[in-house]
Amino acid sequence: MGTADLRKAAIVLLSLPGQRVGELLERMAPDQAAAVGEEIARLGRLDPSEQAAAIESFISAARPKQPAMREPPPFEFLYGAKPRELAALLEDELPQTIAAVLSHLPVEQAAKTLDALPEERQAPVVRRMAEMDCPDEEVMRELAAAIRRRLPAEQDNQSAGGIRNVVKMLGAMRPAGERRLLGELAQADPDLHWKIRRAMFGPDVAALQIHQPAA
Repeated sequence: MGTADLRKAAIVLLSLPGQRVGELLERMAPDQAAAVGEEIARLGRLDPSEQAAAIESFISAARPKQPAMREPPPFEFLYGAKPRELAALLEDELPQTIAAVLSHLPVEQAAKTLDALPEERQAPVVRRMAEMDCPDEEVMRELAAAIRRRLPAEQDNQSAGGIRNVVKMLGAMRPAGERRLLGELAQADPDLHWKIRRAMFGPDVAALQIHQPAA
């Protein structure tokens, strides 16, 4: 026991009723009890602030340590996402970004999301996953925050009714058919195409390939 700890122990004991001091000293190893007893004899008049600090330090040391709160995995908010919707959200990202996201998803969800990506994107993503080392946790959380901001928000009144029905229908189509139809709509009705993409992916992702038409 160091000098500072010895003094704290002596102050705490001296703050207890007299009979408790003797009981506690008897429970200590003989050499410790002797050292604490000698320190008690040297204390003299206690400074109230030092006494309060010593007692608080003793209470803090005796208090059970609370287990650290588990921080959720960075991409946990995507665990419930449908693979095809997730693939559509990530489709325009760099292969290393897609690889980072997929590597943090449950295996089955990651596999189905990879399968839902355009075929030409799949091999580059797999290569990036194979090359990945242990990623920096802070970087992953920043990436997760950026992806989260791109998730579709609650649709406003202009996206209600018919647009939502169209989005549900497109979501039930095969990916190739969905892309073909969206491509045809982009040529035939750019304004409608924008509204559908915004309803499907949110404005940030929709704006990656097209710009919102003038009002």
